[in-house]
Formats: sequence, C-alpha cells, structure tokens
Amino acid sequence: MLMRPIALLRLGLLGLAAGLSGCGSDPEVDPDQVRRVTLYALDPVPAPPADGDPSLASFRGYPVLGLVHVEQADRASVLIDAFNNGVARGGTVVDCFWPRHGLQVERIGGEVVDYVICFECLQFVSHRGESSASGTTDRSPQPVFDALLRSAGVPLAPPSGPG
Repeated sequence: MLMRPIALLRLGLLGLAAGLSGCGSDPEVDPDQVRRVTLYALDPVPAPPADGDPSLASFRGYPVLGLVHVEQADRASVLIDAFNNGVARGGTVVDCFWPRHGLQVERIGGEVVDYVICFECLQFVSHRGESSASGTTDRSPQPVFDALLRSAGVPLAPPSGPG
C-alpha cells in the first residue's frame, strides 16, 4: 500500500528538481553580443492569422500595440540586464499566460531570439529558429520595459487578463 504514495512522491520530487534546475529555460542573454533589441507592447489575446494583411501586425501570434527598436548599446543593455535579472530571480508560476511584452534580440552573428513575456504568471517563452523553450521571471523587468514603451508613446494593454 505504501509503494504507490512513495512512487508518487518520487515522481513529484523529480518534477520539482527539473523545474528548479531551469529545465527548458533559455540561457542568459549576453549584452555584449547584442546588435539590436526590439521591445513590443502586446495585446494578450492571441490574434487570428493575418492572411497577408500588413496592418494586422503580430509578434509570435499576439497583436502588437506598438514597439520600440533599440540599437544604442547602453539602452539595449538596460533592457537586457533587466530581463536577465528577472530571469535569474525567477518566480512562482501562475497558470494564465496573457503576455503583454515581447522582446526580440538580434545578436551580432545574426541569430534572432524572440521572447514572449507574461509578468502576471511570471513566465516567458523563447523562440530560436524552429525551437522554443519556456522559463520563469519575476516582475522586476516590467517597470523598465513599460517606461521605455511609454516614453515612445506606445500604448500598453490593461494589466488584468481578458474575461
């Protein structure tokens, strides 16, 4: 009789260990290897396929409310450092994923990595080529991202999930 609860406990501990070890999360972004960063303000409700209409801009399936291209190394470094710090601290995941921010990092060698970020549930999904991975963050990057978007006149989505 005790074998079943013990087996379940072991499975649970294995899952916890995998989660704490960062299994699936993207490695830290090196600011010295970044050529350009684009910060997106997203509508958290996924967009239907655009059918070739350029006015229906989306980022990884989410409607774009606005964006800011950052090519100056010092400004890009502020965004990257904020994101890296949030990822390093991680967070306790909540089950929602209503992303309001996107980050596209173009590295010096030409590689592009997209991050779709939800600060409500403290998760992000990174996309590199055809592969994707998920990870956790805390809320600390959000004020940095929002300040840059607001200073550029980009509207932000309301803070609570749709419903």
